[in-house]
Amino acid sequence: MPLAIPSALKFSRSPKIISLPMNIFWALVGNAGYAGFTWLILIALTKLGSVSEVGLFGIAQAVALPIQMFFTFKLRTVQITDSSTSFNAADYLGIRVYAAVVNVIVSTSIALVFYPSEVVLVVCIQSISYGIMIIREMYQAVLQKCQRLDLVALSNIANGLFCCIAFVCAYSFHRVLWMALAWMTVTRFSLLYLVDRWLCCFLLREEKFLSFRYFTSKDYYKRLIKLLKIGVPLGGVALIGTLFLSVPRVVLERMHGLDSVGYYAAMSSTIVILNMLTTSFGQAFIPILAKLNATDKKGFLRLFAQYLIINTILFIVCIIVVNLHGPSILSILFNQDYARYSTEFTLLISAGGILSIFSAMNTGLSAQQSFAVQFPIYLVCATAIVIAALLLIPSQSIAGAAWASIVCYCVGVILCSVKFAINVFKNGKRHGTI
Repeated sequence: MPLAIPSALKFSRSPKIISLPMNIFWALVGNAGYAGFTWLILIALTKLGSVSEVGLFGIAQAVALPIQMFFTFKLRTVQITDSSTSFNAADYLGIRVYAAVVNVIVSTSIALVFYPSEVVLVVCIQSISYGIMIIREMYQAVLQKCQRLDLVALSNIANGLFCCIAFVCAYSFHRVLWMALAWMTVTRFSLLYLVDRWLCCFLLREEKFLSFRYFTSKDYYKRLIKLLKIGVPLGGVALIGTLFLSVPRVVLERMHGLDSVGYYAAMSSTIVILNMLTTSFGQAFIPILAKLNATDKKGFLRLFAQYLIINTILFIVCIIVVNLHGPSILSILFNQDYARYSTEFTLLISAGGILSIFSAMNTGLSAQQSFAVQFPIYLVCATAIVIAALLLIPSQSIAGAAWASIVCYCVGVILCSVKFAINVFKNGKRHGTI
């Protein structure tokens, strides 16, 4: 039975919309739950498997994840900010199905060229799992656009929990990585059909089920081309964004060895918590911002200012805490050896805080549907981090890597702010408010 999807985003009744604070709360719960169960999968593999199995898992992620990030085309953001419903749900679903298939082909082909057959099998299965996640994002975007992040949280927790159970049970029984990943992939597909699809059908009226004929029609392919023109540059943005994490590590390893990368990777992992908070705020704010941008420009600016202030306060609080208790935090999280890197830790947290503001400004641009400019902005940021890393890391090691990230994110904040201000000024002139 094919995946059924409503032909348009029309409600049979007004959906229950929960408040902004509750959406933020549920976004935090859902993101924390999903991240926690994903982390448990890695912990289980390290406890039950060998170091080589963990390395194999890491290689599969390193190959498949950047490609998956590209083929998302960041369509979740496009769909959420599509306040005028320029494209219907079927358009977003169709392009995601094609993208998921091409994602598997590209990932597997790259693995075939560069890696042995054992790695190819794991990469192939992992890319299928990521392909299902590409399709799953369409359903999550429907829920997020309806301001029902409680249902998104339910989906994320269910996905994280059952995928974790499937992986751990399969690996405990078979002790074969590809088998465990295969069972996790089957579980993820089942949840896509039984949970994510059902949650959307609960909110949306199904006037009719779209047939395969629609996805081969000229009308659909015209819409597909329009979506690709928007999505491909945004896919490039997502792909380039992965360089922000990998460039400092690669240069560190070349200049100062694996130990320095280990310290850097461990300390920078704490930024994940900060990113989880800012991502949750963004998920709650962006559908409201997109609607206000289309209907109430002053309301849009007021709400965006509140969003930016929240991120800035969070940044300041983190810096104060790390300055006061940096060595203790490092000793508790890791061990006493890390305490001597408290200065570098402060720099890394500063980079994470600036990244949260960069993300907020990027969310503002997305709410304005200013998508085309994001690719050149990210390209300039990637160039900045490469140059800064090559200049600073040889002499400053981990501190140089942190400074390279700070330079990158500062450039992003400046460029996004300039474009955001230009958009506001143009809209103000157009509507006679300036």
